[in-house]
Amino acid sequence: MMSTFPTDWVVLNLEEYQRFLADAMEDEGRCLHPILYLNDNFRSTDNFRFCLTGGGPVRVRVPLPAMILGLPSQLHTQSIEITCQLEDVSPEAGTTITRWTDLEELIRDGSTVVSDEDGTALPPTQILAILSTPGTAKSCLGASIRWAVAVGEDQATIRLELQGMPSQAKYLNKAQLKGENSVSVLLGAIPFFADTFDSPVISGPVPKFFANQPEQALRYITDHPDNVLADVADVNSRLLLMEHITLQEAYAYMQRKHRMAKGLPAFPTPRQPKPKRAKTTPAPGTETGRYLYFPDCL
Repeated sequence: MMSTFPTDWVVLNLEEYQRFLADAMEDEGRCLHPILYLNDNFRSTDNFRFCLTGGGPVRVRVPLPAMILGLPSQLHTQSIEITCQLEDVSPEAGTTITRWTDLEELIRDGSTVVSDEDGTALPPTQILAILSTPGTAKSCLGASIRWAVAVGEDQATIRLELQGMPSQAKYLNKAQLKGENSVSVLLGAIPFFADTFDSPVISGPVPKFFANQPEQALRYITDHPDNVLADVADVNSRLLLMEHITLQEAYAYMQRKHRMAKGLPAFPTPRQPKPKRAKTTPAPGTETGRYLYFPDCL
């Protein structure tokens, strides 16, 4: 659905947040809800959260060769399967990404399963031995994944991306490696519906507001559209067309001085340039029902 600016704003009491989230989770469809928390002056001051709801848990299957180079031939047909609740893959307040997590850690705690090409679970012994083997290039040990709310190459579709890097998470601790605008290997993507603006002054998703005094807050944002425009635009500009690289490029990247990524704001504020082109990415997977499948080319 497209909305003009200003629109019919929704302001809820902060105490209603958990109930709102529980109700939204029961929706059958995948939805993105940008949440702006208003302070006592009824400004968000960049206090936001991108909430993902609906559609049940995320179940992901990724071929091991999409994450790790140089695997023994007997592992080329094996995959990992990850099962996550949406609240576990939704970024924390103030960011569009989750932290990097070691693949080894996910396998050992049972949230990730190694399987063959038919989906039959296999003992993880071989892959754990590879992930835990010390090497000379400490920045390229193992593999890590994270989740990111981003925008697709069509510069319109908001999606949840599964991103990877060929390194243990403890080596992905510099700004150029762990920040929102950092390179990654795109392992798959799930589209999420969002109500968006259709306006010459602002683009991107329409937020919901939460405040301690919702009635007063609604009067304020209705009477001060310029302030609302600034707050919403700043949050929407955090959604990026991220820079994705191949697995081979990621290995080389980890061996050099880490440059900043070339991700672009998908919904720039008036102070930012509009993205000139979509980022080149591997073809993402598609979601059927509650499962996310990935093409063999990955």
